[in-house]
Amino acid sequence: MSEAEQSASSRDYSRLEEAAASQTETREARVRALAAAALASIPQIQPSAAAPQRSVQLISYAGPLIIAGFKDLLDLVLVGSLPGVGTVLTFCLYLLIFMLFVLSEHATARPKLAFLIQAGGMLFFGTAVEGLAVGLNFLPIGLGLILGIYLREKRWSLSMSGVTQSK
Repeated sequence: MSEAEQSASSRDYSRLEEAAASQTETREARVRALAAAALASIPQIQPSAAAPQRSVQLISYAGPLIIAGFKDLLDLVLVGSLPGVGTVLTFCLYLLIFMLFVLSEHATARPKLAFLIQAGGMLFFGTAVEGLAVGLNFLPIGLGLILGIYLREKRWSLSMSGVTQSK
């Protein structure tokens, strides 16, 4: 092969390499433009809108308060004060209150599992006190438990929203 043929063939390859590089740059520029347009079309999410704060309302505790009031009324008229009947009645009605908490969507502003564990613990404690301490079942312990759960959740909700309670 002569020198002229080698230089001609090398020029042909250099032109091919230049054309390939030019096409690659053009494709990369198109891909960058499409990616920029796609990113611009995505709506921006504000950090404050990502996690809205819910407040705890007393109306969401109406069912548990009515059931606890009914149970305390039965204790007061001596039906719930009978040793065997009162314990079974207390257990069943507190279990119903717990199921209402499970089904309720607006009873708490924090994670549902943490609320259910704490509310269930308080209801279990109330069941034990009323079932084992015969003289205390005349007191409205059920209403006090439900109001205590509500006030604890309300205080937690207010502390998370930044509102301070004045004493």
